[in-house]
Amino acid sequence: NSIKELLEGKFSCNEQPLLAPRTRVKPDNVLEPSPEGTVTKPDNLILVNPAVVYHPLKKKYYLYFKGNVYDPTWRGVHGVAIADAPEGPFIVQDDYVFEFETGDNRKLNAEDPFVWYHRKDNCFYAVFKDFTGGFTKGKPGLAIMYAEDGIHWKLPEYSLFMNKEIILKNGERIKVDRLERPQLLLDENDEPMVLYSACSVTPLNMKQDGSSFNIQIPILRNK
Repeated sequence: NSIKELLEGKFSCNEQPLLAPRTRVKPDNVLEPSPEGTVTKPDNLILVNPAVVYHPLKKKYYLYFKGNVYDPTWRGVHGVAIADAPEGPFIVQDDYVFEFETGDNRKLNAEDPFVWYHRKDNCFYAVFKDFTGGFTKGKPGLAIMYAEDGIHWKLPEYSLFMNKEIILKNGERIKVDRLERPQLLLDENDEPMVLYSACSVTPLNMKQDGSSFNIQIPILRNK
């Protein structure tokens, strides 16, 4: 009922997970694989990176998650499950979300989406990591998409949300190697106020020195 009760440990915890993968389709090296010929679902093999959003008009909770498919190699995908209450039960939909066809038999997949519902606009928005610049038709960075129903997502005309750079108070621009896992602080009107993101100025994969960090970026709005 309150943050105080949460800190005091006054909460209940389910003995079973909210969701578990419905399919386990993989060519090899998989425990308890699905029967041969099983159609792969978005919740294949894993269910990670959850994001829960409340739809005030439908009075439903939308739980977005990441799964894995192999077609033929590994590809991260996203799906959504819907419930009447935050504790579930959540019903997983068969639709793949945050995914776009490229026209050459390839698919663009978002990563690390932060999703929220904007009551005035009556639609969902998602800010996410664009690995390749395919979503923005430019350089890699953070991109944005929207959906009226939370399932069928579209790209706006200008889908770039933020370049991979930090603008300091003195106007200096610092190019960064990583800008990902975006999170937004929203005001009472569902408008973004602050962007939080994981960041690294130099390449991260081989680092062990703790020089990656989280960054807080105030969002300026045109009046």
